[in-house]
Amino acid sequence: MKAVLSRFFSYKVLSASFLVAGACIGGGILGVPVEAGALGFFPSAVMLLLSWLFMTLTAFLYGEAALWMEEENAHVVSIAKHLLGRWGEWIAVLLYIFIGYASLVAYNSGGSQLIGHLFHGLFGIALSPILGAIVYAAIFGSVFYFGAKVLGAINTLLMVGLIISYLMMTSLGVGGVSEALVGRSSWVGFYAVVPLMITSFSFQMIVPSIALYLDKDRKDLKYTLIFGATLALIFYLLWIFVVMGTVPNEGKNGLQEALENGQVATASLRIYAHRSIIAVLGEWFAFFAITTSYLGIGLGLFDFLADLFGVEKKGLGKLVLGLLVVLPTLYITMTYPNTFLEALDITGGLGDSILNGIIPVLMIWIGRYVIGYKSEFKLFGGRWMLVLLFLCSCFIITSQIMKWVL
Repeated sequence: MKAVLSRFFSYKVLSASFLVAGACIGGGILGVPVEAGALGFFPSAVMLLLSWLFMTLTAFLYGEAALWMEEENAHVVSIAKHLLGRWGEWIAVLLYIFIGYASLVAYNSGGSQLIGHLFHGLFGIALSPILGAIVYAAIFGSVFYFGAKVLGAINTLLMVGLIISYLMMTSLGVGGVSEALVGRSSWVGFYAVVPLMITSFSFQMIVPSIALYLDKDRKDLKYTLIFGATLALIFYLLWIFVVMGTVPNEGKNGLQEALENGQVATASLRIYAHRSIIAVLGEWFAFFAITTSYLGIGLGLFDFLADLFGVEKKGLGKLVLGLLVVLPTLYITMTYPNTFLEALDITGGLGDSILNGIIPVLMIWIGRYVIGYKSEFKLFGGRWMLVLLFLCSCFIITSQIMKWVL
């Protein structure tokens, strides 16, 4: 136990765990209470738990595959090409680009709303959504140029701010939770929330980067994936308890109205919070949550593009890679400013279910049972677990299709 705790509280494992948690605690945590508002707390909690389990298990598959690679900077492209051949490489390339940019568009869109509120509150300056998106991208997009260590340090500071604001907000907010509101429960249309909840635990894209950051230490990687994902789950459960117990689903400024307008959960919480400090803390929490996700997913995309194009991560190469991450994201955000929930939905229903579900299952199946790779970093369950995860991925795709059709 002492050895486990010493690893948990080592700076590298904590920093890496915060990157994992930060990648999860972002747009999803602001969107889940809105999209799952009709279900109520208990059904939403069950769906979150199942989503966390599925995504944590598939993250272990990516970790196993990443540790097989001998190349120092092997990322998703190289791993997929090595294990699945040319077809697997290009499917992974297209899906990774799709998920990475769609996620960053969602975070930039949400971040532009929040930075506009913060600028108005702090300086009395009103920012348009487009200007807010530019300011947000300029400030936090520049971090990618300075590399993973600087980004990790900044992300750790943001995570500290996130944790402090979250603990203060939930501790103050729990007292205002209505038993009638939190007790609402309905399973009607539960499948509709699956894509967003899957996206809420989408950190697989940065697992190869995390493995490199931890010098491919298998024990550190295992503790990081478990600790980071579990921390995110705890945040989600307490957060939806407070929001769903404070804000009604129906009525003016309710969760349903926020869903229809593509707004984040804090927009409704601002109206219904019994104490103004809760609304202020909610804004800061939302800002920290979206920004840590923006940095985490952006780092994964940065390393992915370096692997894809063979660009060295130094000097001019870092500048080019940073611009490739930031500029397309900013352009789409400015063109379609109200894409927050829609972008998150699509990434989970189609992107995550394939790239973070089907693809790693196929990679591990081929690696273990065709090529014959051995590893001490191995997900339990053998072939049956891989089949189960494959079927779960198919269910997620079906849920997204049903949501579009129905």
